[in-house]
Amino acid sequence: MNKENFIKALKITVIAILVLVISLVVVLRWKSDLIMARVMASMQDQLVDSLRYTEASMDWFSYFPSTAIHISELRLGSGKTPLIKGGSVDIVIRLLPLLKGQIVINSLQVSNSTIHIVQKDGRWSYEVMKKTEPSDEEAFSTEVRKLVIDNSRVYYDDGKTLQFKLSITSGEFKGGLENEKLDLDIDMNSTIDSLKMDDYVQKEPFPSVLTGQYAFDMKSGLQEYSEWKIENEALHIDASGTILRESDHEVVDMDVSWKKANPELLKKWLPEKMLKTLAQYNLSGE
Repeated sequence: MNKENFIKALKITVIAILVLVISLVVVLRWKSDLIMARVMASMQDQLVDSLRYTEASMDWFSYFPSTAIHISELRLGSGKTPLIKGGSVDIVIRLLPLLKGQIVINSLQVSNSTIHIVQKDGRWSYEVMKKTEPSDEEAFSTEVRKLVIDNSRVYYDDGKTLQFKLSITSGEFKGGLENEKLDLDIDMNSTIDSLKMDDYVQKEPFPSVLTGQYAFDMKSGLQEYSEWKIENEALHIDASGTILRESDHEVVDMDVSWKKANPELLKKWLPEKMLKTLAQYNLSGE
């Protein structure tokens, strides 16, 4: 093939590729409304609580080779403490199955939102899904393998003795729920803004970086913590073990160690009773 024919063939190839890409974009944009309507209807079909939002749009390119539905001002749940309120959520969907008419969620990205994990009148705010399978055989897969949370707040209240407010700067939770067992790898940069536990009230915010694995068996109530690392300017903690909730008490089997402790900085978070005890001692080193 001479140079002239080669250049001509190359031009034709480039034009053909451009036509295919433009055609694909046109088809995708044409199907956007149909896909969004189907996804949102399928989501609502699986919920026992309300789902509201201000605006929803398709984002074909930010997560390539996946695509995403971007939802603004989402409110999932009802009452004063819905599961998710405000901010935005990106439902990241695998692109190739989507082109075949299948909708498979790859991950959820939550930004600038408020998340309530609250128990009231015997019901948790996260209990928003129907226990039965959706009636639509073509409904999308709800298996989420990754949850990403940025610049969001978590409010926790078990309705008994534990309450806290957590600000998450960035958090990534990889894993999933299978056979009623939640299994996650956690990497999170956050600050505990407030904490009330029994008679303890936290005085100062507690910023930290947390990594580790967490598993929760919904049948047995067993929680497993593996290779947890919590790093703060005043203390580095390593922890592994289990917590089993019985009907009237908890069985805790944890192995906890710490290093790089700064006694003066730690005083900001210690209970008053412990501070009175520590005042009798001089502490130094790590």
